[in-house]
Amino acid sequence: MFVVICAKSVGLSQVEKARDSSYFISYTDKVVVGLNVDTQTDTYIFRDDSFIDRMEITPNNLYRLSVSVDYKFIGVSLGFAPSFFKEKDAQRLKGESSFSDYKFHFFFGQFVQGLQYQSTKGYYFVNTGDYIDDWQDGKDPYVQFPDLKKTIYGMSSGYVFNKNFSYRSLIGYTERQIKSAGSVVPILYYDYTRFSNVFYGEKSVEKQLNFRLAVGYYYTFVLSGKWFATAGLSPSIAVRFSHFIDSEADGHETQEKETYLLQALDGVLQIGFNGRRFFGGGKLILNADKYDEDSQSHIENNQIYSLAYFGLRFDAPRFISKPVEDVENKVQKNLESLKKEKPKSK
Repeated sequence: MFVVICAKSVGLSQVEKARDSSYFISYTDKVVVGLNVDTQTDTYIFRDDSFIDRMEITPNNLYRLSVSVDYKFIGVSLGFAPSFFKEKDAQRLKGESSFSDYKFHFFFGQFVQGLQYQSTKGYYFVNTGDYIDDWQDGKDPYVQFPDLKKTIYGMSSGYVFNKNFSYRSLIGYTERQIKSAGSVVPILYYDYTRFSNVFYGEKSVEKQLNFRLAVGYYYTFVLSGKWFATAGLSPSIAVRFSHFIDSEADGHETQEKETYLLQALDGVLQIGFNGRRFFGGGKLILNADKYDEDSQSHIENNQIYSLAYFGLRFDAPRFISKPVEDVENKVQKNLESLKKEKPKSK
């Protein structure tokens, strides 16, 4: 449905012609393969003002890898946490964690659409020593939640207001900004998130429906040659509809339904090299959100992490170019048909 909406609104080829090519170089006719390595962790902090308590949980993933492929208007990436990056003796102390992440993004002129499926399982209690006397860091195991699982089914819809700002050079790397430019980029995120856990026979599930509107501004500074730097900041507000179900071992079940208002802030600082064939660089990324369960209980999901990336561009083989071109041709034919069917004003 979102493909039809975007195609009807702007069309694929017409929008590209409207852009000033002196601001960017397009590599959409190339297959772009990238590799990312980052230090992102899904950390949650629970605070209770009445007891001055603080609890922090996180998965046992030191680094995460993702591989991406982009061509024309479509991109796909696969992320995972390889076991060879684990710290020595980490599984015994912190437990075993798994992570997988599948993302798709689509560009239709100045519109950008995203799809995501993400799964994380296995967390541990970071500040175990605050609650267990005589606990020794590096020797005693952390309190672990091996069955705690988080699953996300998400989508996003965004629009780049300045057609001469290359958002594609930041996501998918199918363009290169050659003149400094910036743009406001509003994005609507909507997802279904499910938490589940089994702890000492007690089963709990929380189902969340989240709607978040972010209005960000990004600017790319073109430096010497093919080097560039980008800065961006994106504050947002969100509404969360939560349904919590707790099933005790004796069969007793309790349910709670709540609605929360969230505040969030995303930011990025990036520096990189973007050549005709090779590109690479690094990012410092901020993802932070917070909401209050009540007047004294607060939950934070704050992350500041680094990311390194590099990749190559090459001519598209026929088995990739043909199906994508077939989709483009079908969309173009549909657009032409819609124009012919549009009634003429008298």
